Amino acid sequence: MKPTVAILGVHLTLVLCLAFVLNIWLDESCALVTTGSTLQYSIHQAIHFEWQPPTYYLSLCLWRKINDSIFFARLFSIGCISLTIFVVFALTRKLGLRTPPQLPVAVFAFHPLTIFSAVEIRSFALTILLSALLLMFFWDGYWQNNRRARWMYLATAIVAVYTNNFLILLLIALAAALLITERFDQKKLLHLALGMMSVAVAFVPMLLILWQVRQDLDLSNSQISLPSAVVYAVGSLEYAIWPLPRIDATRAIRAVLLVVLAIGSLLVIWQAWARLKRKHWLMFSNLAALTLLLALFIFGSGLSGAPRYAFVLLIPSIFCWAMLIELCHHRRFRFLLWLISLAFCFTTLVIVYRPLCKTGDWIRVVNYIEQNEQPGQPILAFTSDVETAIGYYYDGLNQVIPLPSPQRFDRFVVADFAIPDRLALATRFQPVLQTSVLIWLVTYDDAILNRNEGIDVVNYRFLQEFIDENYEVLETQSFYHSRVRLLQRLD
Repeated sequence: MKPTVAILGVHLTLVLCLAFVLNIWLDESCALVTTGSTLQYSIHQAIHFEWQPPTYYLSLCLWRKINDSIFFARLFSIGCISLTIFVVFALTRKLGLRTPPQLPVAVFAFHPLTIFSAVEIRSFALTILLSALLLMFFWDGYWQNNRRARWMYLATAIVAVYTNNFLILLLIALAAALLITERFDQKKLLHLALGMMSVAVAFVPMLLILWQVRQDLDLSNSQISLPSAVVYAVGSLEYAIWPLPRIDATRAIRAVLLVVLAIGSLLVIWQAWARLKRKHWLMFSNLAALTLLLALFIFGSGLSGAPRYAFVLLIPSIFCWAMLIELCHHRRFRFLLWLISLAFCFTTLVIVYRPLCKTGDWIRVVNYIEQNEQPGQPILAFTSDVETAIGYYYDGLNQVIPLPSPQRFDRFVVADFAIPDRLALATRFQPVLQTSVLIWLVTYDDAILNRNEGIDVVNYRFLQEFIDENYEVLETQSFYHSRVRLLQRLD
């Protein structure tokens, strides 16, 4: 246990420092708005704006009643991950692995997904904690036939389905894994079936609400082909096991590693076929079913954004990786594989957090503007979420004006942010043109804008054409995925 406490201490030192220095970005600013008012408002926004069950946002709203700072909001996620570290340690011992429990604990504690979720004001950390608890209670309740653990599993499952939609996929995958490995144990299957029926009944009210919300959304332009959905799911699985940065420079390396990982895993399983136990099949079949369900979910929902899908895969992937390594004969080779996993983790952490900021670098952006601005120089923020994010840091002399329109928090529909033509943009600029010779323009950089929705690209083209015709650029300062320009109106 002492090495685990030491790992936790190093982990906490890292995430507390990052939580203090990192700026918030789009998703976090939305979460702060969602949880910054009453409990009723948080529940409503979680469902209608965040499109998620409300448990996390309700919990964070209560947490922020103690202290309303950004750092304190991140402490909730840090606490969830700290608890998960002990759950991972306990589960490693329960599974009876030959691997020293400190190795899976270390990989989890310093996995980029773990660090990211710990310093993120979103539901990821709570989702990871619940996934670990579900796996532990499932093992004790339905593999070790512990009646109390079965009740704990059902209680955790009800909390899980009211926390994150992806945890529903984990529940289905665990049930499928038990059906595959224990298909002749009718008593176990009956207990699980009755438990899942009670969870389903408890979830019916939320299911009806979320279904109605989905019907109101315009997802007609968010279709994803089945092969693309499979690529998203498999890529998320690879990142959960061997986390390399999701950048163009590592695309070829990641493709090669995926092939190596797949072929190597099959060879190890084939070589150790006679030594495979039912616990191996339980974990492997659970991860396979979860990845398949994830691909089908992506295909059915049309929601892209691969990295977010890896969170529900993280805990099952680490333990499948541990069981796969356990099948290798040579002790030194097993230790080498764990070192490779840790090397991937630390390499990615260095690359991701080397700038010591998140997308936008809004703290430095605001400091730069406040040091150089004068009264009567309004700040135009494109896109609207930029205004929401810098609003938590800016306390300067001028008004911040969102473009193309103020961020709406009663709903999130991409079409709301469309600029129909340049005339509409000129109308939006009219008050600024009449009163201000100098203005500040804050935008994302081209890499982010070109990666965003098509509407942002069109809007930015209109904006850039308008700026070129009516303003001269006096100063330009680049930050991490953002840019600040001081513009002077042409006569």
